[in-house]
Amino acid sequence: MSEKRNISNKLFAELRNRFSNEINSSFEIRTFKKGEFIYRKGNKPKGMYFMKYGWVKIFRGGNEGDEVILRMLGHNEFIGYVSLVKDTPYPDNAQALEYCELYFFPRNVFLTLIHENYDFTRSIIQMLCNEIRSSEKKIVNLHSKKIDSRLATLLLDLEQASENSPVHDDSLIRLPKKDLAKIINISPETLSRYLTRFQEFGLIKSINGMIELLRKDKLFKISNMND
Repeated sequence: MSEKRNISNKLFAELRNRFSNEINSSFEIRTFKKGEFIYRKGNKPKGMYFMKYGWVKIFRGGNEGDEVILRMLGHNEFIGYVSLVKDTPYPDNAQALEYCELYFFPRNVFLTLIHENYDFTRSIIQMLCNEIRSSEKKIVNLHSKKIDSRLATLLLDLEQASENSPVHDDSLIRLPKKDLAKIINISPETLSRYLTRFQEFGLIKSINGMIELLRKDKLFKISNMND
């Protein structure tokens, strides 16, 4: 499990415990169908979400043509906590890429923990630092790595995020190809060419529109070619 998910799970345990202690009911589970928005740009945060399962894309821009995908979030990850910490409206949109179930924790529970629990606050700071490092890494990759290296990095990251899914008993990558292309700033046509090339080299296999990684060792070497 990645450092990011370890921190997320610690925070989730703290929130769940606080919610159960303060309110005589279980925390709220919210469901979203594919295409539904968890929140939209300009909305004021009323709480934060923890992904039980599913995939959510965080993006800016309204039309397909000018949409910029900032992050893809999977199970065991928090959504919307940065705006909650800053007490500002959301600067982006969060949309379900498939059926999703998310735990929702109200704003007052989150803020109480921030003020009273040092370990929780430290974990929030760690998550914010990870967000900054992740953004910096993405910028560097887009400017310094070739397309095959960027694609290999993306596939490895998504496959790792898909492991131990509470819904699927495999780690296949199920995200739409058009979204994969936007993440690494290439056209869908270019993505298709590189995926075909990877498949011809025996690195991946396409299964009904999903992607299975066959040679992660070679993909790892490709992902680090420009480092």
